[in-house]
Amino acid sequence: RVNGKSQRELLGEGIAFVPQGRNLFGSLSVRHNLELGGITLPRGELNGRIDEVLARFPRIKERIDNQASTMSGGEQKQLEVGRALLLHPRVLLIDEPSIGLSPKLVQEVMTLLRGLADQGVTVLMVEQNVRTALKYSNRALVLEMGRLALDRPASELLDDPNLNRLFLGGHVKTAA
Repeated sequence: RVNGKSQRELLGEGIAFVPQGRNLFGSLSVRHNLELGGITLPRGELNGRIDEVLARFPRIKERIDNQASTMSGGEQKQLEVGRALLLHPRVLLIDEPSIGLSPKLVQEVMTLLRGLADQGVTVLMVEQNVRTALKYSNRALVLEMGRLALDRPASELLDDPNLNRLFLGGHVKTAA
């Protein structure tokens, strides 16, 4: 529960979540993974939304009958994001999207997330690969010990000396 709301209620409000790591049913086909992501939708609507996802992700469409476990890391991440998009979220929460991906696939996933943001989906990303994430983000928030330490446009934060200080074990220096 988040703020007293169940997962189903949050989905109904347009919030989708892609957790860290691989969260697919590896022994099931790509199609079945998508169907499970839209399990709350009426069948006719689900099929239409799966078609939308497949149009957005051509590589997923090519692999629709394959087991999810046979896909590359980047394809699996696309499937996870596609599954979340079935619900037409206004907000996409995604945790560590670059974990376990090659630099080329990280770039593909970040470009995908940037594209979603450009289309009006709010993307809230938690990412350890800070510099890469900042290159694809509008705004960045940095937490230090659970408190907001920095809140800036991402382009400004890339050059902020406080960013390096935070990630090298220091603290943010604030104006007194």
